[in-house]
Amino acid sequence: MLAEDLVMSHFAMRRSSKGYPLLCLAMQKASTLYPNYPTFDVFCQTLLKPAQEASAQAVQRTLARGVEALWDREENRRLFDKFYGYPVVEKPSAKDFVYTMGGYIHRRAGYSLDAVPLCVLSERIEPFVAAMPDGRPCLAIPLDNLARLSGDILEERAGVT
Repeated sequence: MLAEDLVMSHFAMRRSSKGYPLLCLAMQKASTLYPNYPTFDVFCQTLLKPAQEASAQAVQRTLARGVEALWDREENRRLFDKFYGYPVVEKPSAKDFVYTMGGYIHRRAGYSLDAVPLCVLSERIEPFVAAMPDGRPCLAIPLDNLARLSGDILEERAGVT
């Protein structure tokens, strides 16, 4: 289970909701950017292609609806307090929720601030944060991407010789 899915699984929310996968994607991206977050407009621009949305405003609206759906469920309110580390008395904005949860995942994963996130090394691989059997998050690469990357490297080497 991915770390962002692990975090989101604590909240009561329909997994089929459009906001659920987008919140997970946004938290994953935010965890790799921590603590140097761009403006939320720029951040949402980076989610356009994977989210299959037409504009950054559409991404923002979907994220805001997702956070609102979480906040509207009474059983989720104590989870906000747990993840934020203090009592949350009013509904957080989508930006606040995504960046706070991204920071939470980042800290739980034990990233060092000077580490280069794997996702910026090559756009051909799409790493994600996964949970170890003991619950600690770790960086992982989907097997199909690893096979594709290995094939690309072999083709590049074959072309050079």
